[in-house]
Amino acid sequence: MNHYDGPAVKRDDKGKLPNKRDQKYEVCGKAYAVTGAELKMGANVNARAVFTININSVAKSAPVWNRASGGNLKNTKYLFVTMIIKKEANRHMKKIMGSFSPPKE
Repeated sequence: MNHYDGPAVKRDDKGKLPNKRDQKYEVCGKAYAVTGAELKMGANVNARAVFTININSVAKSAPVWNRASGGNLKNTKYLFVTMIIKKEANRHMKKIMGSFSPPKE
């Protein structure tokens, strides 16, 4: 998944995509900027599970995770990650993982 260049991104007057840094899309009448995140992910909102592969940037991936988790990232019960690319992202993920509580089921 690339959170840019998608079909929901508003095109310019000529129907072309703007530069990534200028891209926006609309959800329920509210405009959002693309995050530029590049990741492979899936989500099961009912199970409150997010699955990701190849994380380059936690800061850019988190907004996508939030939307995939039904808009309530704190309600995520399971976060499956198979590979984190950058050292900085590893530090952030360690901090995030420390904030999760194991399920009581």
